[in-house]
Amino acid sequence: MHLIGRFYLLLLLLLIATSCSNNDDIEPDKPTCEIEYFFDPSHPESCHYIFSMSKSTDGSIVFSAFTNESQNTDLFKFENKKIEKIDPEIYFSGCRTYQYEKIVLYEKNNLLIKFDPDEKSEDRWMVTDMNDRGHSSTFQKDEQGNIWIASRNSASYEDFRNGFLMYDGSEWREFVTEYHIWSLCFDKLGNLYANTLPVPYTASEELGVILKYDHVKWEQIATVGYITIDKEDPVPGKPIEPERYYFPTAWFKSLHIDSNNNLWAGSLQRSAIGTDYGCGLYKMTLDGEVLEHYHTLKNSKIPSNSVTEVRIDSQNNVWISTYGSGLSKLLPNGEWETYPFSEIYNEDEQANVECFLIDNDKIYGSLWSLYGLFEMRLKSW
Repeated sequence: MHLIGRFYLLLLLLLIATSCSNNDDIEPDKPTCEIEYFFDPSHPESCHYIFSMSKSTDGSIVFSAFTNESQNTDLFKFENKKIEKIDPEIYFSGCRTYQYEKIVLYEKNNLLIKFDPDEKSEDRWMVTDMNDRGHSSTFQKDEQGNIWIASRNSASYEDFRNGFLMYDGSEWREFVTEYHIWSLCFDKLGNLYANTLPVPYTASEELGVILKYDHVKWEQIATVGYITIDKEDPVPGKPIEPERYYFPTAWFKSLHIDSNNNLWAGSLQRSAIGTDYGCGLYKMTLDGEVLEHYHTLKNSKIPSNSVTEVRIDSQNNVWISTYGSGLSKLLPNGEWETYPFSEIYNEDEQANVECFLIDNDKIYGSLWSLYGLFEMRLKSW
């Protein structure tokens, strides 16, 4: 049987459709949804770990992922309920390309796709949407046509401080080589924002920062790793020292600039993952002033302090993916609505969502390991 047909048949057999809530008495003003999972543990080319994904203008979802049989990422597309492995020679035929040493970037419709043959992990193939410059990715094309690439080997625990590569159409140049850059995004004025990756298990106790580049100077506008909790004075005139909590190897994993010029930043810790680790979610000005900080130590009901991705939907709702608690939506009243994927995870298991994207009334995302790609169809908002 043809590989795609065989794979589609297995998908039909294993497809799961379920309500996002186990409660039959769902309040009318709360969204409900159905979820489908596209993973077959018995199939060698089933995708079980997705690292980057974007929607192409041709309607397909293009993503990079490990398969059951591969130790390196390959490139796939999801269309009409089917996952198909991409043949680069065919898919990129006639596309514009950029090359730095062995690294090749392809322009395909609205997508920019990077291939690094020397990478032996998730960074081998990566994909980003050139129309979504306000969302962070490890490489991007700015409005002037310059190509920016963050530090290579970004998933490694080694210390790769090689900043940015930037191609201006004639030559490649390096910037801020004293930093290990994870990803970047741009605001409406073309200013660049970058988050750095600390190196864990070192004596330096390095923490992640956010850099801003206004095409004149580089400036550090935010850091992460300490949370201060103010205490009320029990006796007037005798103030209590605030409590300060330290999160070693904390960093900003995802950045997103919304339509109101707010900078949202989700954080993790490199040394540990789970609901109790990381510094939660920040809402900042474009100069790094913290407007809101969502963390359980600050009495927030955020379901997990480990935030892997931040996105804003068409109605300006804030969505986050997390390690430990699946996918969550911030409601206008400050409460959180969580989709913990409880139909497939036991209470003692953690629902880890690595990445996701929003496509009108659908959300596509990646669950760790056993469940791979999911499609969530929202019935109401």
